[in-house]
Amino acid sequence: MEGNRDESLKCLAIARSALSAADFAKAARFADKAVRLYPSDEAQKLVQKIAADAERHRQPSAAPSGGAAPTSASSTSSKSRTSPASAASGHRVERNYTDDQVAEVRKIRQAANYYAILGAIGNAYSVLSDSQKRKRYDLFGPESAQQSSSAAARRRGFHSNSASNGGFYYESTFEPDLGPILLLILISVASTVLQRDPWYSLTQTTKFNQQRATSQYSVPYFVKPNFDSDFTGSLQHLETEIIQDYAHRLKSRCYQEKSYKMSMMHRAQFYSDSRAYQKATELQTPSCETFESVFGGG
Repeated sequence: MEGNRDESLKCLAIARSALSAADFAKAARFADKAVRLYPSDEAQKLVQKIAADAERHRQPSAAPSGGAAPTSASSTSSKSRTSPASAASGHRVERNYTDDQVAEVRKIRQAANYYAILGAIGNAYSVLSDSQKRKRYDLFGPESAQQSSSAAARRRGFHSNSASNGGFYYESTFEPDLGPILLLILISVASTVLQRDPWYSLTQTTKFNQQRATSQYSVPYFVKPNFDSDFTGSLQHLETEIIQDYAHRLKSRCYQEKSYKMSMMHRAQFYSDSRAYQKATELQTPSCETFESVFGGG
């Protein structure tokens, strides 16, 4: 559904652009497509606006021949008014990010030492999980400051000794701590292992092939063959969840069916097609009828 929503928004943008250019046929076509992809109040309002604007645009054309010149002038002035907007929209670059997002990206790009970031996380975890280390931290602060001062003293002594022994300097290599990385991997694997299948399905599958019904509203659902032996929770709570899931699904489908029916009716009105309008009014909404019969329209 999210993919359809993105495509619907693109169609709405094309429809608005066509409407601003007085291309009502193109605007209606893409607005209807947006409704079919992802019905929404925004799309319905745009369909109605296109139909209303197209009707107003057709009314001056029905005037006598003597009024043809004013109509042409009106349409010319309308085009002259809309063309700057369309030209501006063609060259305007929309900013789809915030200043906070830019600041976060800059922080991440500046933190090039990834091992330092993970090392800080691992060090914090080791300190907080060890009571002795946590006590030293509360008394003396982070160990990095103490270690840096003692390391500087050792380096000064090492440099003086090495200078007196021929001037040879040795440089210790830093080996990154892989503990935090391994910890993240273990957490990811554990979360994957602990994931389980749901206890029910509203549609029959090869895995969920045993049909049951809730004690209230008689909502049908399907479980695995070993449900009775494996399920140890509250059946009442599970059936309440099933009823809510079923009602939400019916409401969503009912809204889509009604939206599609209204879009077909508006489309027929736009093209003055009486047969198409009659056919649109006869479109069924089975999900709405099912919801009414099961829940009484509540």
